[in-house]
Amino acid sequence: MHSGSPPASKRSVQWIALWSVICGLAGLLSLGVSDARPGQVVIWLANPVGAVALLRLNRKQWPVMLVALLASLCTAKMVYVWASETQASETQLLSLSSSLYSLMVASLDVPVHLIEMLLSTIMLSRIVALANAGENVTVQAIALLRGALMPAAVLAPLGGWVWGATFNGDWHLMMLNWFTGTTIGTVAALPLALAVYTKRPRLALAQVSEPQALFMLLCCLAVTLWSGTSLPRPFVVMVAPMVWMATRTGLVAALAANFIIAACMAALIRYGVLLPPRRPAGGGIPRSTSQCWQLFYPDCSWPSRRRGSVRH
Repeated sequence: MHSGSPPASKRSVQWIALWSVICGLAGLLSLGVSDARPGQVVIWLANPVGAVALLRLNRKQWPVMLVALLASLCTAKMVYVWASETQASETQLLSLSSSLYSLMVASLDVPVHLIEMLLSTIMLSRIVALANAGENVTVQAIALLRGALMPAAVLAPLGGWVWGATFNGDWHLMMLNWFTGTTIGTVAALPLALAVYTKRPRLALAQVSEPQALFMLLCCLAVTLWSGTSLPRPFVVMVAPMVWMATRTGLVAALAANFIIAACMAALIRYGVLLPPRRPAGGGIPRSTSQCWQLFYPDCSWPSRRRGSVRH
């Protein structure tokens, strides 16, 4: 590990268990705020948590941590699948065979996520000034490139193949959805995870728990929910409170606001509150916009113009 990063060290079993539980909760949150149907875009927030945990560990303990992360993510997926099936069937108890089958199907992509965490950890550990990621724009951009975009691009073909083989879907679409969801989730969560990594969890928690930071976080949440449910184009309004926080509070609080806004936007899209833009009168939706929204709304469609009225 380079001198610019906090040194990795040997950790206790309790420490490994705690970070694996946090990673599992991040995975459960990802499933809850996203459309978790097979092959859809899932805003996956858990990978940065696992990558940062591996960064803080001695490499000899990586196998133990990976096993703990595997168990935690499988448990998170099983909890989500069990809750979904229980709600759909209106029963309170599922059969053992059904539970085991659901666990197997839901957990087939977990090894790919673990490989992505491992690759992200290796790429991040090679950044000399990683400790300055939150203070230096160049280092932050390099961290996002190596820790988010590159691992997602490398593992997207494998993740798409796993989804396609499991659910008989189109590999190209599955690969694109994997890359989109993993990239968005990692870009949203990695800066906060790195801030916690460089400042230590207790100091990071102290910054977020300051009265001013808590008030601004609540304001960010309120503005995001209000704009997402009331305004036709709310995205600029959603980001404004985060910019305000960045000038008034510490780095960790501002990145926590970024994480909250991303999760709220995913949830608003997931539950149909934040809808695609309306079709302009007398005109069609641009093809790029239509394709972008259909990643998150696979069932939506816009009335298109007649073939003879559009030039190709």
